[in-house]
Amino acid sequence: MKLALGTVQLGIPYGISNQSGMPDDKAAAEILTAAQDCGYEWLDTAAAYGQSEAVLGRLLPPSYSVSIATKFVLQDSLSPQHQLIAALQRLDRPRVQSLLLHQESDLDHIRFTDFKALPSTGLVNRVGVSCYEAKRALQGIDAGLQCLQVPCNLFDTSSIDAGVFQRALEQDVLVFVRSIFLQGLFFLAPDHPRALLIPGATEALRFLHDFCERHAISPAELALSFGASLDNSVTILGADQASQVRANALLAEKADAHRDLVAQWLHERPAIAPSVIHPGKWPPAS
Repeated sequence: MKLALGTVQLGIPYGISNQSGMPDDKAAAEILTAAQDCGYEWLDTAAAYGQSEAVLGRLLPPSYSVSIATKFVLQDSLSPQHQLIAALQRLDRPRVQSLLLHQESDLDHIRFTDFKALPSTGLVNRVGVSCYEAKRALQGIDAGLQCLQVPCNLFDTSSIDAGVFQRALEQDVLVFVRSIFLQGLFFLAPDHPRALLIPGATEALRFLHDFCERHAISPAELALSFGASLDNSVTILGADQASQVRANALLAEKADAHRDLVAQWLHERPAIAPSVIHPGKWPPAS
């Protein structure tokens, strides 16, 4: 199972279950070191993640071996190459391994052709798009992009159902899977005040926690086992502390052992309300 460290937490307070806010530089450096030591293959960042790119540029030593994927939104007044150069300056890196459009509507942008040509500059290996809708992910594959980022988890399998992973495998397109823990929702008790604000979340969480209790597995283990079942993919995992990085790596090592249980979950799970699976629809915390 291939892992990416999600670094949005290093740039802004993030996650429904995050109680500690942004880590300071010491804690951030420990998180990054732990990711390298635990075999994470990627760092996932973006221009929109507050100070995340700048934090990476400030803290990563030249010898740091983990690949970087970053994202930006195309601009009318600035070429994609200039935007990439600015990102590289923030990251203090001569090149990145992957660059993605941060909004799927940019697949229709006037500068999309220029963006798609960026690997010819030698500044990036793969270009792609971060999507919410499966049809946009399929559009990106058809346009010849080499990587995608999509949400996919125990509650939201829309990209699987639409054939995104199968098409990506056939076209050798790398898929970054985000929201494997649904931004931390899986870790909340069904009667948690935050869960109670999201229509349908209490019922979905109750089924998840009951299923996990019956099979003596934690929601995190089941979620990572689901991620391990997705071919040609890299699972993005955020962390607020180095201990979380190490704990997730240990769980990931055992993820393949529960594939039969993942199949059982997919067979038994109830219908999940769109208000649960799309964080953009969640009401603000009170």
